[in-house]
Amino acid sequence: MKAVLKLFLIKVLLFLLFIISVAVYPDTNRNFPEEYTANNQLGFVKHLISGEEFYRAFVELKRLDSYYPGYVKKENIFTTELYLLFQGHRYSEIPARRIDLPDYNIKSIHTIFSADAFIEKSEFIKANDLLKPALYSKSGLYKDIDFYLCKRSILTFLLLNKIDEARNLINNNTSVNSGIDIVAFSELTYYTENYFESFKKPYNAMLFGIIPGMGYVYAGKEATGIIAFILISVLSTLTYYSFKTDNKPVGIFIGAATSFFYGGSIIGGYLSAKDYNKSATSDLKKSLSLKMQIAEDRERIYNDYGIGRAGSK
Repeated sequence: MKAVLKLFLIKVLLFLLFIISVAVYPDTNRNFPEEYTANNQLGFVKHLISGEEFYRAFVELKRLDSYYPGYVKKENIFTTELYLLFQGHRYSEIPARRIDLPDYNIKSIHTIFSADAFIEKSEFIKANDLLKPALYSKSGLYKDIDFYLCKRSILTFLLLNKIDEARNLINNNTSVNSGIDIVAFSELTYYTENYFESFKKPYNAMLFGIIPGMGYVYAGKEATGIIAFILISVLSTLTYYSFKTDNKPVGIFIGAATSFFYGGSIIGGYLSAKDYNKSATSDLKKSLSLKMQIAEDRERIYNDYGIGRAGSK
C-alpha cells in the first residue's frame, strides 16, 4: 500500500514539475512547419493575388499578421487590404475601413481607394467631395500619390460634366504639370464635352412623345417607337369607329386602352432617355478610366505601398 502511495506521489510531483517548466520556460522558439514560415505565408498571399483569389488572399493576409505580428508593416497590410477589397468588388467596405496611423500617405491611399469605390458605384458626387480636401492638403512629399489624387479629381469633374473645373485643375495643379502630358489631359476635356452633347434630355423625350412613339425614337429605341406608334394608331382608329358606329361600350373600353398606352408611351420615352444617359455615363466612365490608367494606379500602389514589392522588414 505504501509502495502504491509512493508511486502516486512521484507521478504527481513529476506532473507538477512539467507544468512549472512549461509555465516558466515556454517554447517561444517552436518551429512551424516549413509551409507556415512568415516568408512562405507572405509568398502564398502574393500567389493567391496573382491568381485573382482575392477573398482567400484577404483571409490569409489576416492569418499572416496574426501568426507573425509586425513581420509586415501595418501600412503595407492596410494598403493591401484596400487593394484586395476593391479587386474583390467589396466596394462598400472600403470607405468604412479605419487605421490608427497619422501618416499622410496612408490616409491618401485610403482616399484613393475610397474614391475609386464610389466611382465604380457611379456615386461621382461622393467621390468628388471626398477628393477635394485631400487634393488641396497635399504634402508634396509623395508626388505619385498627389498625382493619383489629382487624376481622380479630374475624372470626377469630367463625369459630373464640370468641364471648366477639370480644365482649371489641369492647368493650375503642379502635380499634374510635373507628372503628365497636359495636352493629353486637355484632350480628354474636349472628348468628354462632345460626349455629353450626345446625351438625351428626358423632358424633350416627353415632348416628342406627344406624337405616339416619338419619345422612344428620340431616346434611341426606334423599334419600340415604331411598335408604339402602330399600336396607338390602331387603337385610336378602333376607338373612333366604335363611337361612330354607336358601339359606345366598346369605344369606352378601347379608348381607355388607347389612353393607357398613349400615356405609357410618353412616360416610356422619358424613362428610356434616362436609361440611355445612364448607359452612356457608364461607357464614359469606362473609357475615361482606361485612358487615364486608373486601374494601373491601383496596381502601382499595391506594388509600391502594399506587399507587392515591399511589406517585409
